[in-house]
Amino acid sequence: WRELKNVVEAIIGFVKRHELHGSEIFIFTDNSTAEAAFWKGSSTSEKLFELVLELRKLEMDHSLHLHVVHVSGRRMIKQGMDSLSRGDHSQGSMNRELMRSFIPLHLTAFERSQDLLKWMKMVTKGMGVRYLKPLEWFKNYHDFGNFVWAPPPVAGEVVVEQLAKSRWKQPEGLHLIVLPRLMIGRWQRHLARGSDFVFKLDLAP
Repeated sequence: WRELKNVVEAIIGFVKRHELHGSEIFIFTDNSTAEAAFWKGSSTSEKLFELVLELRKLEMDHSLHLHVVHVSGRRMIKQGMDSLSRGDHSQGSMNRELMRSFIPLHLTAFERSQDLLKWMKMVTKGMGVRYLKPLEWFKNYHDFGNFVWAPPPVAGEVVVEQLAKSRWKQPEGLHLIVLPRLMIGRWQRHLARGSDFVFKLDLAP
């Protein structure tokens, strides 16, 4: 909770100094407990609960849209933030590399791994699945058939919502959702509740 406390205090000061009313702010942390507590809205840890409460109050008071996103410690190291505590300003984004190259919220699982796409096509061979493109999420899912949805993490919540509608209209259809494990607070719980089976593949090196 100490690391989250530092983040919360920094955000409070930053919002007040720069008048960020109505802004959207992304908070990346390698603490999965902090992410889970924020999206759950509570914690058995009193100190962690107080920090989550501070963030929620900050959202309401300043009309903010906060995202708390867990990333692996290896990504934090590559991004360069971990090196700052040692006085190293030459790593990752500190070396003018783009933040999105370290935290690819905009990339689908298949864009990140061609091997995963090949494996997916192999295991679904003969099933007649259709790989839905973003423009088809809002129309073609109404059709009868088997579908593969592969949204980027930022669109995971949208796909889960469309999936719920599709299950009501075509309950006999098969839907396979492939998502990178990022921004899970926005979609994981609803996806798990609406799915018959959920599993995780560890593909990162």
